[in-house]
Amino acid sequence: MKKVLLLIILLSFGAFQLSSCSKDEDATPPCRQTRITMYVNGEFQAYQALGRGIDLKANGYEMFVQATRLINNTARYETFTFILPYKKTGPNSIEKCLFTYEFPNSSFTADLLDYEFKSNVITNTRFCFYATFSAKFNNGIEDIVITDGEFSYLYEEPYDN
Repeated sequence: MKKVLLLIILLSFGAFQLSSCSKDEDATPPCRQTRITMYVNGEFQAYQALGRGIDLKANGYEMFVQATRLINNTARYETFTFILPYKKTGPNSIEKCLFTYEFPNSSFTADLLDYEFKSNVITNTRFCFYATFSAKFNNGIEDIVITDGEFSYLYEEPYDN
């Protein structure tokens, strides 16, 4: 009887331990729907997600996500490309933030990390990406201040591990 009771206790404890375990990805914040928004010089702006990709590099994986915005139905548009190590999270873990501003007869492209750029990657899993950011830079014409930037991307299909 004591052996059966001890076996039941051990099995119950083992089941509890298994049910309370989780993978690292399960501990990350949940994925958000794809959305790219920010305030640029105080004006709210929303961008459309273009795509994402992942490349194998000598020192590991590199992921990129891209967004664009057509300006007033003209031939002018802006594009953001974020490049960062796959699965890396935390403050300033974005390795490049390429910003392109296209006009009909000219363009401006810069890595915003060369200016005042702050970011915090909150989620970076095989299912989604979410980061907040802000920046200050000059595009050759005017000073640009980006505040309250949020970039969430829910992947259509998860990356393979």
